[in-house]
Amino acid sequence: MTGVLWQGGARERFLRLLVIAPTPYRKRKSARLYYRQPAFLLTTVLKGSTKQLLQIYFDRWQIEVNHREEKDTPGVGQAQLWNPISVPKQPALVVAAYSALLLASLKTFGPERGDPYAALPKWRRNAKRPSCLDLVALLRKEIIEHAELTVRLGFQSSSHHMVGAAAA
Repeated sequence: MTGVLWQGGARERFLRLLVIAPTPYRKRKSARLYYRQPAFLLTTVLKGSTKQLLQIYFDRWQIEVNHREEKDTPGVGQAQLWNPISVPKQPALVVAAYSALLLASLKTFGPERGDPYAALPKWRRNAKRPSCLDLVALLRKEIIEHAELTVRLGFQSSSHHMVGAAAA
């Protein structure tokens, strides 16, 4: 629906409203079908295909997931730094390392979860993409399995050292 006005939000600016049908689900295979609430998307883009707008919305969600992972797993902005010069550099370094890890996994394994990754818990079996924790676990596993490649870098690559480092 186009030409929608929102008094409290956009005032006199026209908006476009997309209503996304509720998702059906079952609590058990034999149970009756339930429906979640419909989703509503307001946009200032009045022209363009609905399919393209929804794809932009879903891509935006993946960006939000990446931001959450950057904060949770590698800890963007959580380092305790002594030098004031390091404060603005730490988030950039962590984001660069996270990006390198994602890019390496995409080039090596592709965008989907595959056999190299550890088995998921039951509640996460439908995950289509690997999380940052999955990538870090796979990286640790490969470092242990191919310790000869990290010797010249001076890494302690035994499982005992890695568990100790992860717990610290």
